[in-house]
Amino acid sequence: EKLEALGVMPDPYRGNCARSAIYRGFIKLTGNKSDLDQVVFSGTSSFNCDHNFSATLRQLLEQPDYAGTNCEERLQNATIFCDEKCEYGRAYLTDVCRGDPEFDDGKFHNHCNDCELFGDCIRDYREAHCGICNEHWFKGRSGFPCPCQGEYSDDSYGGGCLVI
Repeated sequence: EKLEALGVMPDPYRGNCARSAIYRGFIKLTGNKSDLDQVVFSGTSSFNCDHNFSATLRQLLEQPDYAGTNCEERLQNATIFCDEKCEYGRAYLTDVCRGDPEFDDGKFHNHCNDCELFGDCIRDYREAHCGICNEHWFKGRSGFPCPCQGEYSDDSYGGGCLVI
């Protein structure tokens, strides 16, 4: 893998959204060490400071795949900082793997690593991947079962899984 040649080792919990984007052709690599410092996306964010953010591939490879409730903890685990490095200038970059990146406060940054080819963003931190039907469903914070497991097998869900 080109990333390993650049000294970046696989991590099952970090950077998989960026790895998926590379695999899908949304982020290009030349094989030079400078690839890691390329700005993948830049812009401002409405949920924290109004400064510009310039997200590099290096930052995205360190970014947790699942932010969980980090939005309630002032984004202490976020790896993307505003260009001014101010106190409130932290963010996650989500949907990079879909070629449609946007800054997020973490609440909607959830990259599913159970999906094929480095995974896929499923956004809401309460969504989960079902190992039975391979679809995503609203698990919530209480652990609702996937509809394919029979809990909601009546016609209100069409007798099967909700594809989200």
